[in-house]
Amino acid sequence: MLIYVKDGNGVAQLIIVAGQESPSSASAAIATTGDSEVLLAANTDRAGVVFQNQGSNAMRINVLGGDATADGWVVEPGEHFPPPGFPLTTAAWNISGTTGDKFHCLEWSTDLSQ
Repeated sequence: MLIYVKDGNGVAQLIIVAGQESPSSASAAIATTGDSEVLLAANTDRAGVVFQNQGSNAMRINVLGGDATADGWVVEPGEHFPPPGFPLTTAAWNISGTTGDKFHCLEWSTDLSQ
């Protein structure tokens, strides 16, 4: 489970709490520069996602199932997504970036049978 709390300086911090959910890894690398690729399939049981751009170039994530090359949130190298307070969507998430740039992505589901 993902929880955002504010530290003593009022800065939001992401806390990952061990729960009954088992995360699924969607970690990989961008296959082709300029193409929108599926990061996460649509999932009505989605309970949480954490993503980090581990590449050298910016990536785009579209959380509404659309083309990530034209639309979406920009995630700079080293940054995490989603930001604190971001509403979690159940639509497919698409990603675009530079060939070979790696990312780390975990998804939690409320479906405990997985």
